[in-house]
Formats: sequence, C-alpha cells, structure tokens
Amino acid sequence: MTKYINADDLYNQIHRDVTVYESAELGIKMDCLIAIKETPAAEDVIQVVRCKDCKFFVHAHEGSVHWCRGLGLHRLSDDYCSRGVRRKTDD
Repeated sequence: MTKYINADDLYNQIHRDVTVYESAELGIKMDCLIAIKETPAAEDVIQVVRCKDCKFFVHAHEGSVHWCRGLGLHRLSDDYCSRGVRRKTDD
C-alpha cells in the first residue's frame, strides 16, 4: 500500500538532524534531502476527514449506531466522504 507523507515535514526533520551526524552520515542525509526535493508530488491526493472526526457524525443508541447528519446515512467511524468537515476541538 502506498503511504503518502508530508514531504516538507520530512525534509525539515532531516534538515534539523543534519548538524548532529558525522561526515559519513552527513552525505547520506544530504542525498535524502535532495531526493525529497526532486521527487514529484503524488497527483490527485487529498486529506480526508474520517467520519469519527467529522462535525456531522453522531452516535445514537448509546454509541451502537453511527449516523451522518450531512448525508442522512448510517456510517462506520473509519468511513469518509467528500463532504466531511473536521470537528472543532476545545484544545
């Protein structure tokens, strides 16, 4: 299965670590940084909101039934759709 990552975050993490490594490892890290920058982005990839994190997702009957108020359908917590809107948290 393909794993999509945030290349900018990976680049920044490796870039921060470069100053810690010895010269042999530094060359390898620099090669990684170049490869990340030169690799084309995957096409047609979007972030999705899982139903369990969506503002339209509700639990009914003491959590035994999951319902989408936006679509009017029963959903599983790991489902998602193009209309998902991430629920705001009280952080």
